[in-house]
Amino acid sequence: MKSYFVPQSRVDFAVWENIDVQGQAMEVQTGRSLLALSTAKKTVSNSSLASTLDNNISNIHILGQILHSLDLQQARSTVLPDDSAPASSQMQEVSSPPELLQVQSSFLRGKVRLLLSAAPACQRQNS
Repeated sequence: MKSYFVPQSRVDFAVWENIDVQGQAMEVQTGRSLLALSTAKKTVSNSSLASTLDNNISNIHILGQILHSLDLQQARSTVLPDDSAPASSQMQEVSSPPELLQVQSSFLRGKVRLLLSAAPACQRQNS
């Protein structure tokens, strides 16, 4: 069974609040780039799961466009090959596409949501 190395999705709020917006954006961009969805899709024979992975790959691409439109910094050459084992404690190993999708969901609900909710363009304006 193939393993995938993906970003940790849990958030240490005390640390997160002390990182500037560009640092938070860098962490989200790096995490986004490290999700191994494309590699997982290549190993899946179940058409329903392959379709779900396709949709998620598209959503991650759109997330990159949103971050770019908000002028949040792009990650610089931090992408690892999907099958390489990183030496970072910020990574975790998962062993199945469903587990990979769970990590992606947690990542989107955690760090991405926090970053976007703090972006000036996403703030509610009082009239």
